[in-house]
Amino acid sequence: MGLILSLDYETSSPQDVTEIGAYRYAKTAKIMCAAYAIYEEGKFEPELVKPWRAWTGEPMPDELRYALEDHAVRKFAWNAQFERLITEHCTSVRVPLEQWYCTAARARASAYPGKLDLCAKALDIPQKKDLAGGKLMKKLSSEGTGTPEEYERVLKYCMQDVVVEATIGMVVRDLTPDEWQDYWVCERMNDRGIPVDIELARAAQRYAGIEAAEIAAELKQVTKGAVTSAKQFKRIKTWLIEHAPDLMDLLADEEGKVSLDKSARATALESDLDLPRDVEDLLHLIDDAGRASTAKYAAIEARADADGRLRGAYLFNGAGQTGRFSAMGFQPHNLVRDKLENGPEVISAVLDWASAVEVTSLSGQNMLTTLARMLRPTIVAEDGNVLVWADYSAVEARALPWLSGNAAANDLLDLFRKGEDVYKYAASDIYRVAVDRVDKAQRQMGKIAVLALGYQGGKNAFRKMARAYGLKIDDEAAEEIKVAWRHANPWAKKFWADLEGAAIRAARHPGKVQEAGRIRYLMHGDMLYALLPCGRLIAYPEAQLITVEGKFGPQTRLTALKASMHPKKGEDKWPRVALYGGLLAENATQGFCASLLRSAVRRLDDAGWPVVMHTHDEVLVEVAEDEIDDAKAALQEAMLTTQWPDLPLAAEPQHGYSYDK
Repeated sequence: MGLILSLDYETSSPQDVTEIGAYRYAKTAKIMCAAYAIYEEGKFEPELVKPWRAWTGEPMPDELRYALEDHAVRKFAWNAQFERLITEHCTSVRVPLEQWYCTAARARASAYPGKLDLCAKALDIPQKKDLAGGKLMKKLSSEGTGTPEEYERVLKYCMQDVVVEATIGMVVRDLTPDEWQDYWVCERMNDRGIPVDIELARAAQRYAGIEAAEIAAELKQVTKGAVTSAKQFKRIKTWLIEHAPDLMDLLADEEGKVSLDKSARATALESDLDLPRDVEDLLHLIDDAGRASTAKYAAIEARADADGRLRGAYLFNGAGQTGRFSAMGFQPHNLVRDKLENGPEVISAVLDWASAVEVTSLSGQNMLTTLARMLRPTIVAEDGNVLVWADYSAVEARALPWLSGNAAANDLLDLFRKGEDVYKYAASDIYRVAVDRVDKAQRQMGKIAVLALGYQGGKNAFRKMARAYGLKIDDEAAEEIKVAWRHANPWAKKFWADLEGAAIRAARHPGKVQEAGRIRYLMHGDMLYALLPCGRLIAYPEAQLITVEGKFGPQTRLTALKASMHPKKGEDKWPRVALYGGLLAENATQGFCASLLRSAVRRLDDAGWPVVMHTHDEVLVEVAEDEIDDAKAALQEAMLTTQWPDLPLAAEPQHGYSYDK
């Protein structure tokens, strides 16, 4: 047990932190006020919170300075990166990275929301975030001036935040030493930054209007002229009422108000509703409009420093249920992998401010596709350096059967071990043709089946994955492929059932470990944990057993709080999710693969290789030109070294001056 400092700053700046990110913001910010508490771990009390009225010119309190300078004191903050950067740029105190701890990361690791007010609400703690004070804080933060009474009100808000943060810290589990090491490695990567071509990002934004027009044209086609812009919310809702009334009921709150924000669209697409094809297409097009490539280019320009490096793109434990990383601002996780045939010529044309007609003629694609395929080449090594990267080949498709521990999956795992084309074998099973007779289109369907159906997905999951690959499949064909894949992979169906059964048994018998394949479940209090082979935990808060009326009579179902969803207006209870076998398999597999990536990145960091980016299955380092071969060897060793010799992993390093696969 040691001392903890809980700290929260309120700052002002002419810049908007949500647009330029914390790294650029901190360089222009001034501290308005701060609140802090110093206490023994596990012994926080609200009366311990103290103020710093920085707006009056008051110097930093001595005890706060001493706590920051004392290496024995752990510094905690909600989204600690912000407090770390403000301390670095706005005070004379220098605190090593390894002394900072993030309470939000802890909350996400327990599958609670990453926003302070939502986490407090989900945990139902008596202390609540002061929302009214938050509005005043935003006003003073942007205007940079206020009355003494307004500043005192913001200080009160700041002190309440520390109470809420520290209280949450008393409730959620601490991270393990390995998890904290992973957090610091992530922050070092954020500090290092992604090398980007700002001029290319700036030039690409000239074509935003063309990109928007192409999305509008597709919307018009799908809705037969009823909707011509993703911003026409009234028209969209009117069209959906006519074409998907059940969906509108699902998304309506108790007052009948319907939301179509990102979370609502995800809920719609993940629901059990059998949505018409044109409704699915509309929802996907709204998503496309929201993540248009020109928005990514704008984020690159806004968030990159003068040295051409974009910092702070990664959020540790961003996907709380699995522990995968998420991103802020520029989204490196969903960059299009397909490259332009003549990318250098297209990029030169864009940099020369060529017309849209010239650019699309050169690329042979519409503007939407052209800009999307230019995003990877926007990541460019500094002069004298080169980028080296490697990705785990089909890592989830390898990990899922291995995690099942089922002997029936050995034939599939052997195909991976031998380096065979697994997607051709999947297509062979689906289309009942010899492996050497599988054509390109059939192999693509085999690939989609492997990626979409391993988590108990049905025809809708298959269609959704097919759409991501630019293919449209009708219901009948998707259903046939689903049935054929499940028949050829009986181990998967058994694993889904085993996982669900083990989780239910764990909930029925708290304190007793239940096994399913290589996954173990344990109920502790109201938290259900899945223990991965790597030792990391997946949390399911407030797990409960309920009885529902099923096809064959009453059935037991296991549910848990779902942090990614929010309560409807007027409701106090947090939304819940059913923990069926397929979802448990997906969480376990993605969580295990996230641990593989974490371990690889940690090994590279320990060895001094500068990781600048990673995705769910890929790691990228920036090195000197004469280090290419050594970097490739280090990448492969870091990614393929595990404690499980029978786990068939593969990763083939590549290199280039730009991130153009």
